Amino acid sequence: MSHFDKSDRDNFFTGKVRAYLDRRTAPRGIADKPQVVREELAALVRCVLRFAPTSGMDEWWQKFEDRLAEESTTRAWPTEGEIKKAALSLRGTTQPKFTQGYEADPLAINAGRMSRGEAVGDGFLYGRPAVALLRAGYVTPAQMAGYRSGLFFSAKSVYGEAVALNMESEWKKRHADAECLDDTPRQRGTAIPAPKRIAAHDWDGEGERV
Repeated sequence: MSHFDKSDRDNFFTGKVRAYLDRRTAPRGIADKPQVVREELAALVRCVLRFAPTSGMDEWWQKFEDRLAEESTTRAWPTEGEIKKAALSLRGTTQPKFTQGYEADPLAINAGRMSRGEAVGDGFLYGRPAVALLRAGYVTPAQMAGYRSGLFFSAKSVYGEAVALNMESEWKKRHADAECLDDTPRQRGTAIPAPKRIAAHDWDGEGERV
């Protein structure tokens, strides 16, 4: 989009934000309140507009959307804080420092985060990236199971058990489909060392979910 005015820009990002939210789950507390949903949508759009460029919007949005999704730990709507963090990360004002060998490998970067008990996007827990992490030896099945349990109980605390179970079923189906399609080698030459700890979660007495 090379020629536009303010209303064009507003409409462009409103449509993009709306389409992104349609693929995710609204907070349970506002799902049945249309006016609150509209106000929340407007607030998220305003936040995006504060950081979005006035040119190269299509390219910027694709990078922003990918970054926002990668940093998300649930399928919920993002917060203004998450939008700001994703947008600022695209400005190049700060460069993350990884140990040697991590610079060009997103799998290694996220495996490192998991080894330190840090949050990762759910795309690295189910789907092709998750398959690649396991088959390449970057993470152990126990690590992956712990993170998946954390994701489930996080969703349960926000949306309730019934919705969380449906979400988990979709995650597992996505992962099974990825396993059928994936051609990642099953073992990498050098695996990430075993972590000192993994993320701690409350299991609600239901045991480990895989």
